[in-house]
Amino acid sequence: MSYSAELPHDLWVQYIEDVLDGKQAVGSYVYKTVERSLDEIAEQENPDFEWVFDVDEAEKYIRFIQKYTIHTRGAWAGKPFELSPWQQYFISQIFGWKHKEKGYRRYRTAYLFVARKSGKTQLAAAIAAAA
Repeated sequence: MSYSAELPHDLWVQYIEDVLDGKQAVGSYVYKTVERSLDEIAEQENPDFEWVFDVDEAEKYIRFIQKYTIHTRGAWAGKPFELSPWQQYFISQIFGWKHKEKGYRRYRTAYLFVARKSGKTQLAAAIAAAA
């Protein structure tokens, strides 16, 4: 499957739907994270909630990574880094949340726990390049 750098929104939103519908197998912590992010998106309508999810900002980082970063090692070396849906979701949560009034990002630190050989180093390098 080829992921389009033009419309990343579709993939990470589909990932959320697949997790909640049980089509995407995930652990309980990931499931709770997805639920919490949807609850907080609904909560942003509350005037007392100080955070807002900026879809355009999240997608800006996803597009940058898919357009300007490449794989550096192995069989994929030299090929564009096409983010999988879970990677797009992870990036959208890091960069999409902003303070309503001041505009600074909600998250400064993110932890990613995935199995070995899952592209953690490549993803971290791409995030660092985009940030």
